[in-house]
Amino acid sequence: MSQRKRARVDLESNGCGEEDPSSSCAHIQDLPDDLFQYCLEFVGKGNFAFVAPVSKFFYWNYISQGVQMRNNVFDVDVILQQGRNKYTSPHAVCNGSIKLATHCFLTAGTKIRQKACRLAAVEGRKDILECAYSLDVSLSEAMKVDRKAVLEKIVTGRHLEVIKFLLMKGGIEEIKNKSFIDKLLLNGHVLDVHWMVENEIITSQNAVNMKYSLAEQGHFDILKRKFRRNDRSFQAFLLKAAEGGQLEIFNWLLQRGDCTWDLKLFKCAAFGGSISILKQCLENNCPSDAIICKFAMNACGNKTKALNTLKWLRENGLPWDAKTCQTASQSGNLEALKWARNNGCPWDIEALRAAVIRGDLFLIEYCFENGCPSNSSLYKNAFQTFAFQRAKGDIKTSETKLNIFKILHQYGVPWDKSVSHAAAQFLHLPALTWALQNCCPWDDDIYHMAMRHCNKALLKYCIENDHVPVDCNIYVDVIESLSNSGLSEPHLDIGVILFLQLFREYDIPMDESVIDCAVRLQRLKVFRWLRCNGCPCRPDQQQHLDALDG
Repeated sequence: MSQRKRARVDLESNGCGEEDPSSSCAHIQDLPDDLFQYCLEFVGKGNFAFVAPVSKFFYWNYISQGVQMRNNVFDVDVILQQGRNKYTSPHAVCNGSIKLATHCFLTAGTKIRQKACRLAAVEGRKDILECAYSLDVSLSEAMKVDRKAVLEKIVTGRHLEVIKFLLMKGGIEEIKNKSFIDKLLLNGHVLDVHWMVENEIITSQNAVNMKYSLAEQGHFDILKRKFRRNDRSFQAFLLKAAEGGQLEIFNWLLQRGDCTWDLKLFKCAAFGGSISILKQCLENNCPSDAIICKFAMNACGNKTKALNTLKWLRENGLPWDAKTCQTASQSGNLEALKWARNNGCPWDIEALRAAVIRGDLFLIEYCFENGCPSNSSLYKNAFQTFAFQRAKGDIKTSETKLNIFKILHQYGVPWDKSVSHAAAQFLHLPALTWALQNCCPWDDDIYHMAMRHCNKALLKYCIENDHVPVDCNIYVDVIESLSNSGLSEPHLDIGVILFLQLFREYDIPMDESVIDCAVRLQRLKVFRWLRCNGCPCRPDQQQHLDALDG
């Protein structure tokens, strides 16, 4: 790729395949207004041709930044006269005038038009959406990308007119689905759901769980209007109020119905962390066991509240077990774990396993230094740490991830070939390399795993470190493994040939058995590649190739 072309790729993409209007021109906001205006005039008044050969996205970014930061200080009419401008920013469209939006919907590509519609919906710009619809932009197609996140932002922004318009034109009926509404409630948007009911976007039947969320999240005034004394789900109201630690609502509900004082209510009260509700559970002889202390460790996600709740439960004679320490470790509550251990709470390997999966170095070190049991399965959990961090959106550096692996070995956790197998399974070469350098046993299945996963880097590592047989059998192995991997055409042949090219780079010899394998599995493209790259071939094999070509 040429230097100029590479520069354009870097400018046009933020690395995730999506245009980023702020990445390449972030310095624009630092320009004085008069200099910024001069740049726009230079580009807009007939001089765009001088800029275009360098970067078409120069113009695109300046329009976006101008609209967002300078409140349309540039002349939109001059910009629209430039027919070359097909890179109008979606951000500029949803913040700009109808004239600029019309220009975008007539000239820009499909992705930019659709993104402009989504941004306009999130910003509450019904006029932009009407403009798009009048110019035959498919609103239903535009809303398919990041659909749930976009719909949630529209609702929480309370853009009533946009919602009504999209319900008529944009195919967003999903906004009325119980599953979508329950997700809003779970994310704490109960008042937004109530707003939807009040504005007749959805019915009370759609939002059947709203009243329970009102009890859990403490919206007393609305709950009073929604609650009916003869509600058959009275106990569910109590559970939600206890789970949210809402003492006022809990006491108000107790005056309006008969409460069942059971273990489920006690668990919800422990999770809510309200000492007053827990007292009532004890006074009314709620059944209890060690699971109550476990639930207290999650008290509303508040570590201080969790520790105080645990202390109160223990002062009042409630039992605990190893799951209490495990849950404290899972929630990252080191202080609660220390207090529990100092006061005689038992633990097992699951507490250490939870710390490893969290990737919490302080918890891991505390567990080891205080004698927590361990075994070789923890190494695999160390690799699951990486997946856990990725799911939480907290990608730690490779060095930090590797440190977890090293700490396990440092504290004497035994290992076997399952450790190297796990490193290869999770495709973590630094950990695999470090483990093998420190005498971790090798698993022969790693070589086949590299082929099954089409992992060229892992296979290259196996070859360079003499972990595979460097003879003609390696060609046969890769052809057979990928043929049985379930890869679809033409990806299968491409994958096979990539590996064969790698083997040739290491001068691994070939013989007629490789051709036999390609013929047997009917890999015609592979057969041709082998012949073109000097693989020995018998006359009958060549005749077979000629017959297939015929």
